[in-house]
Amino acid sequence: MNTYTAIILAYQYHEISKKNGMHPSALLPVHGKPMFNWIIDILRGSTKIRDLIVIGPETLDGLLGMRYVTKRISPANATVENLMVQFFSPDSPPQNNGYLVIPSETIFIKSAEIDHVLSEYDLIRSEIAVPVIETDKLKQFHESAPELIQIKDNLVSGLIAITKEIQYIGSAITVLNKFHPEQNLLEYRDQTFSFLTDAFSKHLPPDRIKLLHTSMTSFFISVNSAKHFALAQKLLTKPYRNRFSKIKLILNPKSGKSKRFPFIGKLLGVRYRSIDTLFSPHQFQSRILEYLNEFGIDAELIKSKSSENATEIARNCSKSNYDLVIATGGDGTINSVINGLAGTQTTFAAIPAGTVNVFALQLNIPVEIRSACELIAMGNVKQIDLGKVNEHYFSCLSGIGFEAYIMNKTRPDIKGKIGPAAYVLSGIRHFFGYRFSKIYFTIDNKPQRDYGYIIVVSNGKYYSANMILSPAASMEDGLLDIIVFKSKNPISFLRYFYKLENVKLSEYPDIKHLQVKKIKIEKHGNHYVHVDGEHYGHTPVEIDVVPSSLKVIC
Repeated sequence: MNTYTAIILAYQYHEISKKNGMHPSALLPVHGKPMFNWIIDILRGSTKIRDLIVIGPETLDGLLGMRYVTKRISPANATVENLMVQFFSPDSPPQNNGYLVIPSETIFIKSAEIDHVLSEYDLIRSEIAVPVIETDKLKQFHESAPELIQIKDNLVSGLIAITKEIQYIGSAITVLNKFHPEQNLLEYRDQTFSFLTDAFSKHLPPDRIKLLHTSMTSFFISVNSAKHFALAQKLLTKPYRNRFSKIKLILNPKSGKSKRFPFIGKLLGVRYRSIDTLFSPHQFQSRILEYLNEFGIDAELIKSKSSENATEIARNCSKSNYDLVIATGGDGTINSVINGLAGTQTTFAAIPAGTVNVFALQLNIPVEIRSACELIAMGNVKQIDLGKVNEHYFSCLSGIGFEAYIMNKTRPDIKGKIGPAAYVLSGIRHFFGYRFSKIYFTIDNKPQRDYGYIIVVSNGKYYSANMILSPAASMEDGLLDIIVFKSKNPISFLRYFYKLENVKLSEYPDIKHLQVKKIKIEKHGNHYVHVDGEHYGHTPVEIDVVPSSLKVIC
């Protein structure tokens, strides 16, 4: 089956968005859901769309829909010279058969209709194609049809364009703007796009544009006026429905207020909030409740006093028939709550507010508060595996050796003040004084012993955003991924760090990757052990996978 890359145009500034204080129009909410998220969900529902690429400003980055986007390109960088570089790396040539260009405000379209028109385009040879409809048929959909420009023989052009070649994307946008000047597709902040002024765009012969006749009216109306906005409110189904009747919100009052250190954050792949940059605990709490209420989620708030208290609260919730428990905090808080819910029928959700937020990373949960609340309102639940160290569950990682030692030695007050930079400083301070010794282990009840100098047990593929321990790892495969560092040479550890950043673990023979159901770590060395970034204790430990043991919204 032929597949396509969708190029979503999300930089337009229409009058309706300016009146509502939303810039660009893609941010304008319909039934509380930004139009950008509407079009993303429509395209994700198409069987013929493989990748989503957005041309739009960084203000879009905090939206829930961005979790599905392959790449966002700033309008300032969308030039004909660097389109290929922006869209694809030299090592990753295009894997699709063409490109669908679509404005973000075209939210009346249905996924099946996109499949239909792309299947028609599969059968023709043309640089660019646009759907067309007779004006009289469009009038039946909405009275605004006469306002649109007729392009030929009483025909009106649709708001999408299709091309097989990347070099014609600029021309496709130019064609759409010619047929629909009200869309302002050639301008961003009153400046004309340079890549849309190439010769092919200005002198495109009419016979190079194929008109695809259709009776599907949804391709021809977008939300760029008050009248169309009212129509969207009338025709589109409200996207959020509260599927849970008894909800508890467990809040760590100390979370969400560490300072940013951009260099360290980039090094560790930390995702920072760009919209709700709040440092006051009261502001943080108020904003969460505000967004939950906006999405119709009536949650009982309780503040945890300790990790043990968070576990106890969660466990009591499962016994008291709460059907949803939301944890707000970092990976430590999430771990505590999960330990109270594992193996129960109570669903778990997270609003990440920690230092690194690995759990959110594993399940693609947004760090933006509103988007995380919106995800909870969507209510999509799946079951994931958990790991278990002796009797203590973990969702993401357990580590034995130096990294666990560093996490134990990093002072909580320092971590609260400077965030992930605390781990880096602690690691530098203790690295040369740490005594590396062998960590002996066996797997899956087999008698053969092996050893390493650091062992990481992962339930997912991420260590941080730019550090992937195992690309093949999954939280739903019933297995744990074990990363064994076989060398204790300081130079090797620097090489490991580089390797983790660039996802090339298999290139070095002194790193071993195993997939197991159980690993036993022997007492030898009395090594430090952590679970989800929090100190657990010392070896010996037995670590198992517990398949499908947590229901989570993601």
